[in-house]
Order: sequence, then C-alpha cells, then structure tokens
Amino acid sequence: MSVQLRPQQNFTVVRQIANHLDTDTYYVQAVIRNAYTDAILATLQLENKGSQRFKKDWQVPADTSGQGFYISIVTSVYTDSGYTTKSENYGDEETTYLVHQLPTNLGGGGGGGVDARTLRRIVEEVVKANKAPKVTIPKAPTYEMRWDEVLDGIEEVQKLIGGIKLEPTDLQPILDKLSEPKEDTGISVEDVETIMNQIADKTIESVDNSVDKGIKSLTFTSAFVLQPKINKDRPQKEEETPDDKPLIDIKRLTS
Repeated sequence: MSVQLRPQQNFTVVRQIANHLDTDTYYVQAVIRNAYTDAILATLQLENKGSQRFKKDWQVPADTSGQGFYISIVTSVYTDSGYTTKSENYGDEETTYLVHQLPTNLGGGGGGGVDARTLRRIVEEVVKANKAPKVTIPKAPTYEMRWDEVLDGIEEVQKLIGGIKLEPTDLQPILDKLSEPKEDTGISVEDVETIMNQIADKTIESVDNSVDKGIKSLTFTSAFVLQPKINKDRPQKEEETPDDKPLIDIKRLTS
C-alpha cells in the first residue's frame, strides 16, 4: 500500500542503514521518478544525521491533472562521496508514493485542505440535493356568462310590464278642491293629507282595475270527463261517448 503525499508540500526522504553495528562511512543518494513515465523528478544527496541515518527534505511537485499521480523513490548506499561506487553490503530500496490532495474531513477531526475539483463536486451535489421543487400554479377558473338567457329574461319582463295598462286617474275633484278660495293665505296640513290620500287611493284603484281586467281577459279552456260511480244494483244506462258529454268552461269559474 502506497503512502499519499500532498502536492507542493515538504516531504523528508529517509534512509536508515540496516546494520546498526556497521561503523563504516557511507553516502546515500535518492532518485525520484514519475512512476508512470519513469521521468526523473529529482536526485537528492541525503545528509548524514549520525547513527547511520540519512535524510533530505524535498518539495512535492504540483498535481496539474487534479487526478493524482504516483512517484518512485529509490535510495542507494555509496562508499564514496562522488556517488560512483555502491556498497556491496546494502542494496537499493524503492518506495512508491501517491501524490494527491488529501480530502477534507467534513465530519471533524484532523485538518486538511480541499482542492478545487473536490470543492466543485461537493457544491454541485449540495445544490442538486436542495433544488427547489417545481411549483404549479393552478389555472384560474373561467365562468361563461349566458347573455342570451339574461337578455331574453329582460325582454319577457318588459313585455309583462307593457301589458299592464293603467287607467287615467281622475284628479279633477282634487284640483277643484285646491282651487276653492280660502279665507287664509295657505292650505292646512289636514287638507294636504286628505289630498295625498285621495291621490294614493285613486292610483291604487287604477292599478287594481287594470290587473283585474288583464286577468279576466285571459281564457282558460279545458275539457275533462266525469265518470259516474257504477251501482251494481241499478240497471246500467247506455254509456255515453266522450263526444256527447258537455265541456266545462273553466273561464266561468274565474268570472
């Protein structure tokens, strides 16, 4: 399993001589390559820190693809400072690392940054999950006005009103009353009240007469047959046909 390195961060390359009893002087070199292309990224001469331990700080390159990449670090032990002769006692050691931005721990805990690609993905997922629901506004109901029926009804009312003919009210007695000479300069309240009552009585009487005449001018004619009750004890008369029976004029009932 490879160790993950953060782009553009310092990383310490370390090599420890395996035999702690070996007191000879050694020199250690590290060659860093792109594991996929095998291109050399850096060559480091590690510093002797004592006790056969060697180390060197190195800055990890940037991840231009955003997808991450692997690197290979090979450390070799030399017996000379010119790094020309490798030791026969220690072989080369190779370690592979993944260079990629560490994800942020959104749940808390340890630190770590978020690269632009990861941040964009997180924002898109949040926006998609919280997309506002589609709202459908119901269409307002429409009402059909049946103007033909309304106009026909108004016309029928006009015909009914026009069919009532009021008789002219004879106001001459009232006028004569008003023309009579008075001893004082005005008409009393009692006279005015009497005159108004007479006018109202005349008007109501005229309307009643007109309505009564209108009803009497209508003719209602209907014919129906009366069937006498049959008595089994009496001899039956010859049955009359409906044409021989007289018609009852309902108009006489309304006169």
